[in-house]
Amino acid sequence: MTSLERLPQLLRLAAGMPSYLRAPVDPAAARRLMADRMARRGELFVEWMRRLVFDRPESLYGRLIDRARIRQDELARQVRAEGVESTLEGLRDRGVYLTLDELQQRVPVRRDGVTIEQGPDALANPLLGAGIPGRSSGSRSSGTLVAYTWAFLEEEAAAECLLYEMHGVRDAPAAIWLPGPPGIAGIHNMLLHLKAARPPARWFSHSAPPTWTRSPFHGLVLDFMGATSRACGVPAPRLQHAGLEASAEVADWLAGKGATRSVRSLKTYASSAVRVAASARDRGLDLSGSVVFTGGEPLTAERRRFIESSGLTVRPRYVTTESGLVAGACPHAHDSAPDVMHVYQDRLTLTGGVTRAEGLNRSERSLAFTALSLHTPRVLLNAELGDFGSLDTRDCGCVFGSLGLRLHVSHVTSPEKVTGEGMNLHATHLHDIVARLVAAAGGSPDDYQLRTTNDARGLPAITVVVHPAVAAFDQGTFFHALWRELGAAGGGAALAAVVWRDAGTVQIVREIPRTTSGHKWLPADKRDAAGV
Repeated sequence: MTSLERLPQLLRLAAGMPSYLRAPVDPAAARRLMADRMARRGELFVEWMRRLVFDRPESLYGRLIDRARIRQDELARQVRAEGVESTLEGLRDRGVYLTLDELQQRVPVRRDGVTIEQGPDALANPLLGAGIPGRSSGSRSSGTLVAYTWAFLEEEAAAECLLYEMHGVRDAPAAIWLPGPPGIAGIHNMLLHLKAARPPARWFSHSAPPTWTRSPFHGLVLDFMGATSRACGVPAPRLQHAGLEASAEVADWLAGKGATRSVRSLKTYASSAVRVAASARDRGLDLSGSVVFTGGEPLTAERRRFIESSGLTVRPRYVTTESGLVAGACPHAHDSAPDVMHVYQDRLTLTGGVTRAEGLNRSERSLAFTALSLHTPRVLLNAELGDFGSLDTRDCGCVFGSLGLRLHVSHVTSPEKVTGEGMNLHATHLHDIVARLVAAAGGSPDDYQLRTTNDARGLPAITVVVHPAVAAFDQGTFFHALWRELGAAGGGAALAAVVWRDAGTVQIVREIPRTTSGHKWLPADKRDAAGV
């Protein structure tokens, strides 16, 4: 689609932004909004099911519900009697769910031997109008197209406002270190800050700003956001390119170098936070009292310890492209996990899925996502997005707990994804490239393996193990093909190519692969982690 063809989309977006910014959310309003949705969450779920499933019997979920012989009145009674999560578990057990492979259309949806066809964009929310465009990382395609509407962002902003207040940094100078367009992470989080009338002081971006020759549409989006935010009295900072090598600059800002020392906050990927902590330690900077909100990849115990060694306080966030904000850090987290978070149950919920992953703790199973908001960009009902974790329901004395958000998620990991530097890609894509090049060099399917490793700081590496006997395998040819194909996929895959290339995330090792029961992907082979 050309920039001229996208102009109507930009004009529709422009019409809604002033009203979005002129009604800022503060902690009191955020509490009221979330408390009201929590009080009505059963009704919200029933209404969501009516409009997006029962009223659309031709849809994928409509046909799954029909095959399971579930009536609308039956569902409403069960929600009133047993609650949302218990009802969802019952739907799952009757075949109303989607695995990750089904959701990404790598395999057909089959129930009881019957194949249920789905169109190319079966899970797009038909109720939405124009929204902020973005894509998830691609696997064999160009990724999932999503659109975040102003109503959707307003719902999210309440949780984000309370998260910052609860951790004592709502009024502190803030920065984000997240990619700008065409990635959606940076602009998504910027708009949440603007809705709370707390524009960040700096926007560091892993990717270079869009240009008129390379990406004019995204340049227009940024220019419009900047002009409108200034007119509404909440000026957004200009995007500043800061690749991974710029971690020292981000650390300097957090330390308040050249200014009066104050508590500050940063929102970035977990690996980027590790790089900031490393730069601060190398430069003797004191980051004590400041807070870093991490996301985009698992916050492991190793990463948390290293980040905290710089004086930073670490607070995890959980976000997916398909659902938006999922969960935020609990201040009363226990030592049981480095990433205990409250699920934002006013807008969505998590239950256990049907997929098991080899090597994970038995309490950690696939997470199934269900939207409760009519504004969520994807129609998600017991849908697996490739993440695994532990779910725990308990009372908590923090702000979120007082609002009734009793569901906690922790130990979040993505064993079916290749994850590094905040970029996520399904392992299938990398497998396709490696398998093809190994075969072209005369190797067999058993002559390679992929695995992730971490150094002592928790920084990731994606290791491609190739058998030494495949003498014709050429590293230069592999990397050329990898960056070319990821770039051609667009969206998050193209951004991953830029970030991984700059960071040296992907490595080649020539040794005999340690295959296990035919598995070609070892998500966390601790035998290769530094010091383990």
